Amino acid sequence: LSVIAEAVRNYMQRAYQCKQINLWKCLATLLQLSHDLMGIKDNAFTPHFTEETCYQDAKLKKSFAVCRGLVHKRKYIAILTGDVLSAATLYDVANEYTLGSIGLGRQIHMMVGDFVDGLLGFLLGRKYKGTEESTKWMAIGCKCLDVIKGHERNSDWNFANKMHLLEAEYYFCIDDHENAVASYRLAITLAREHRFCHEEGLAEEKFATYLMYCNQSDAALHHFTNAKKAYTKWGAKVLADRISKAMAILAPLCSRGSTAF
Repeated sequence: LSVIAEAVRNYMQRAYQCKQINLWKCLATLLQLSHDLMGIKDNAFTPHFTEETCYQDAKLKKSFAVCRGLVHKRKYIAILTGDVLSAATLYDVANEYTLGSIGLGRQIHMMVGDFVDGLLGFLLGRKYKGTEESTKWMAIGCKCLDVIKGHERNSDWNFANKMHLLEAEYYFCIDDHENAVASYRLAITLAREHRFCHEEGLAEEKFATYLMYCNQSDAALHHFTNAKKAYTKWGAKVLADRISKAMAILAPLCSRGSTAF
C-alpha cells in the first residue's frame, strides 16, 4: 500500500499540473483509500477538499464518475472493517451511479464492487436467515457471484480466488459445509499463488469466521493469524489491528498452546 500511495501522489501531481481536475479527484480517492487502510490520518484531498466536500462538489457538478469512485471506496472500506450497516446503506447509494450514468469512467472499481456486493449479500443473507430480508440479500449475492463467474472466464488469474470465496460464502449460507471448506481453502490458495495478499487476508479472515461458527476455535485462531500476516504484508495496519482484537477475544476459547492447524 505504501508503494501504491507514493505512485498515486506522483500521478496526482501530474494530473493537477495538466489541469485534469476530475482525474485528480479520482486519484485522491485511491490515495485516501490507502491512507484509511494504513491508518494514516492525512487528508488526501488537501488543499482544496475533504473527502465529503469532494463528493458534494462532484454531485453538484454531475461528475458521476467521481461520485461513483468515492461511494465504492467507502463501501470497500466498510466491508473490510466490518461496518456492515454502512456497507448496506452504501449499496443503495452506489446504485445511483451505475455504468448507465453520465460519465462512464473506468470499470475496474465496478468489478471489485460486484465482488464486495457479493460478500455483503451473503453476509446479510446469513444475518437475516429465515426472513424476507435474507431472501433479498441472498439474491443480490447470487447475482454478483454470477457476474464474477463471467469475469473469471475472461481472466481466471484476477477473478478465480474471488469467485471461490463468494462460492464459499454461499455454501456457508446454505449449510453445505463440505463445499464451504473446500471453497475457502481454494480461495486462499489461489490468492496466495496469484500474489493478492490483500485477498488472501480476506479469505483467511472469512474462513476463520466460518470456523468460529462451527465452534472450531483452534482452527479459527490459526486462520485469523494467517489473515493478520497477510494484511500486515499488504500494509493495512487498520485491518491487522482489527484481526488482533478478534484473536484476543478468541484465544481464551482455544486449547492451551494451540498455534497452528
